[in-house]
Amino acid sequence: MKKKGKELILWRRISAFLIDQGIIFVVIALPFNNFLDKFDSFSYVEKLDASLITAFIIILAMTFLYWVVFESLFQQTAGKAILGIFVRSTENKLNLWQIIIRNISKVSWILIFIDSIPLLFKKENQRYTEKLSMTEVFYGWK
Repeated sequence: MKKKGKELILWRRISAFLIDQGIIFVVIALPFNNFLDKFDSFSYVEKLDASLITAFIIILAMTFLYWVVFESLFQQTAGKAILGIFVRSTENKLNLWQIIIRNISKVSWILIFIDSIPLLFKKENQRYTEKLSMTEVFYGWK
């Protein structure tokens, strides 16, 4: 599969990520909306209890599982599938540990932002966690 230009891949990656975030919001976070509405943003620290912490942990775990399960089964998420991009190993066959490592930062907007900084400055087109996991994203149909 021939790689396209860095800019094309970057915009496809950003677009795929936003599509996936929309799916995650609708399928995973939205069902918790009525529960989370009880906690207004100014006094949530006062109301921090086990049920709120449990809800956040469930949302984070399900979000992480979305990325891991789809990339394990299909080498792509729904957003990546729509935009024709895939995940592959730079070494051997893609394995579960590589997928877990490459997706660990996706549970937080702050972590994914920090993790993505190399995409803007390095020609390899890899996030920090992709380098650690020896994976890359490529454009093209299987």
